[in-house]
Amino acid sequence: MSLGKAKAIPLALMVIFCFCGLASGYTVKIDATDRYFEYKRDVNIQGSQVSGFFANFPVLFDSKTDPTDLQLDLRTEANGGHVRSDYGYDIVFATADGQEILKHEIEKYVPTSGEYVAWVNVTLTGSNQTIYIYYGISVTPFDTQHIEDVWDSNFVMVQHLSEISPNDHLDSTSNNNDSTTITVATQGSAAGQIDGADAFNGAQALEPQHHVIIPDNVNGSLDFTDQITIEAWIKDNVEDQRRIVYKHWEMYMMRTSDYEGRLHAWVKVGSVCRHVKSKKGLIGTVSNYYCVFTWDGRLGQDNLLHLYLDGSEMSYVGGTQENVQGTIDNSDDPLYIGSDDVDESWNGIIDEVRLSNKARSVSWIETAYNSMVSPAAFYTVGDAYTTLVELSYFRATSHDSAVLLEWATETELDNAGFNLWRSEEKDGQYVRINPYLIPNEGEAGFGAEYNFTDYDVQNGKIYFYKLEDIDISGRITFHGPVPAIPHDIIIFWPPDKIVLPSGAFLFSWSSSNNYSFKVEISPNPSFPASETFSYPEHGLISGNSLCLTQREWEMILEKAQQSQGQLFWRVRAKGPDGREVFSDWKIFFIENNRPPEE
Repeated sequence: MSLGKAKAIPLALMVIFCFCGLASGYTVKIDATDRYFEYKRDVNIQGSQVSGFFANFPVLFDSKTDPTDLQLDLRTEANGGHVRSDYGYDIVFATADGQEILKHEIEKYVPTSGEYVAWVNVTLTGSNQTIYIYYGISVTPFDTQHIEDVWDSNFVMVQHLSEISPNDHLDSTSNNNDSTTITVATQGSAAGQIDGADAFNGAQALEPQHHVIIPDNVNGSLDFTDQITIEAWIKDNVEDQRRIVYKHWEMYMMRTSDYEGRLHAWVKVGSVCRHVKSKKGLIGTVSNYYCVFTWDGRLGQDNLLHLYLDGSEMSYVGGTQENVQGTIDNSDDPLYIGSDDVDESWNGIIDEVRLSNKARSVSWIETAYNSMVSPAAFYTVGDAYTTLVELSYFRATSHDSAVLLEWATETELDNAGFNLWRSEEKDGQYVRINPYLIPNEGEAGFGAEYNFTDYDVQNGKIYFYKLEDIDISGRITFHGPVPAIPHDIIIFWPPDKIVLPSGAFLFSWSSSNNYSFKVEISPNPSFPASETFSYPEHGLISGNSLCLTQREWEMILEKAQQSQGQLFWRVRAKGPDGREVFSDWKIFFIENNRPPEE
């Protein structure tokens, strides 16, 4: 599923994230207290792959990199993974402190397989560094992309050439250098270097020629002055001169008997075309090649026209290239990808065409190539974080206008504590219900028991609860959800802690729900279930009262004598949907068996 450019930032994101302003330079952060993402992995960028310090660098991320379970994790929940959005919106990247979300653009997401290709804006330091990937959000995911902010202000056009719409190639920058005139042999599905690409057949006899046309923009973004960079991934099929990118400047390739595998480029400075060409035989027909042309015509710069292939500068015919200072002679002509000329139409694949109004440095070009040619070498991805807490149980028990949450651990290692989250829908938006982190009480080798009562509930409404444990490094794991329905069973008789005569037979209660009932009596509610009497013994009753038989009461008296006259009782209710709720346990004493007061 290839995704197009989204210009707007949904206001609904404010539900998930804390925004600091809404201008183009805003900062989005994961709230350190209210963590929403369930999974997190290290993305360790290798300093050996980065040739310097680069702010706002577009790093390619591809889920096909190791470990192999990453792509499985990035499938949607319906397909066995941990992502909720069919568009991959709940996959985000953050800086090493786990706070600032990095701007990213999704180029491809396949929910059934977890294939995920994205561009992430990272400040590269030139040394080993770590960013994080978060996924599996516990609230409704919205579009988290910030496409235009991925590409620095020197990019004037970024065409991924992977869109699936029949007449829609979108520029990822804010310059809107989009194309709606597209005549290519195979669009978006060709085997390019990154995701899909466009395949051109170079058929001279066909009209119109196979190309992508981008109109000259009224904002002048395609009118370069004294600097330019053209980037493209190419795979050429046949001989002849073939244009890759053309306007009033050009990058093209020649493959004839005399000029086999030779890359060319030119710019018109003043009234003269300045030209550069590589030695022949450098570009084959088997692989994808990363081709770059740069020129910096400013005073005090080298003013040379440069060609790069796969991150390294090419060898030139005669060992030199033209040197010129000045300003590019622009025109109102449209930009062509694949050529406007019948005799020079591209035959092969073109992918990732990017234009900059800056002459990118050789170190920048080398780093860009490293990022795109092999993401698995550019960074390594760690295993999904899980906290070292072994949970024994997590349960929710319904009470009148309250839900008791209980959990126990078998062992806890480096555990900082717990949070509890509640939602009115199993897959809905969860909110934290404990005001402060519930501190850990267990240690390595032995656990502890915990409980928390949620009073902010309404009787008769279903709630879902999740338990979050957090280790001392901030790594989180979620458990649950478990459901509960606070009940509205009101006890009439016997009231709590009353002394009953030995001949009392009646139990009564009320409820506004359409339940069926039975009464449970026990010497102690913590006893095994076998110690609890249920009346009626078989089935349920539809009314709101129960009279015990003489025989049943005699059995209760016998139990009361064994427990010094004290017994517990409650009402068990079952709804039409099969769900069970319980009243709170109440206590009553049997006359002449009640223990003396202290």
